[in-house]
Amino acid sequence: MSGEMLERVARAICIANDSEPDAPNGAAGLLWKLYAADALAAIEALREPTKGMLKEGAWVASSPLECWQAMIDEALK
Repeated sequence: MSGEMLERVARAICIANDSEPDAPNGAAGLLWKLYAADALAAIEALREPTKGMLKEGAWVASSPLECWQAMIDEALK
């Protein structure tokens, strides 16, 4: 799997581990790529929303972006 969100999450995990995402890393290329499996697992875990996330997202009908952000905000509580 590849994609913008996967890379974004992998870079965030890399930074959270006090590493520079764009540092070279041998065969893997850039260091952030070592965190791609962790990023994929994190994104997959978010695929099934909690009851709280569904509740928060249900009242937001103005835009998909606002619904998504409300649900993620709930997940981060």
